[in-house]
Amino acid sequence: METQDLDKFQGFDIKIEYEKICDEWAEVCCENIKANSPVEQHSSRGGKYQQGWTVKGEYDGEDKYEVRVWNATDWQLTHLLENGHLITNARNGTGWAKAHPHINPAFKSVRNKFVKAIKNAELKINKK
Repeated sequence: METQDLDKFQGFDIKIEYEKICDEWAEVCCENIKANSPVEQHSSRGGKYQQGWTVKGEYDGEDKYEVRVWNATDWQLTHLLENGHLITNARNGTGWAKAHPHINPAFKSVRNKFVKAIKNAELKINKK
């Protein structure tokens, strides 16, 4: 690979459509999580956990763009439902609630496609 003199690029602003790609794949991940989230059948909650998934993109400083897929209504349940948890009741004593993996599989299904989209992104070179 041939090295380039960086002085040649001093007057250019090189950006990838990073924000657009991040938002697009975060939405895909969010929809995948929603589709696979557990729904309590005999509850008055009525799928509140499943419908609470949302995407939020924001800049941290000038250059760092971060997209977060999170549950806005029941964020405290995500770890318990994903990994299972200890339960107690008067009838059976203690036990373990079954895990319902839905976050990690969605992330894994999108990760490689996201990286490929970033690698194949068209560079936009603008003269400063």
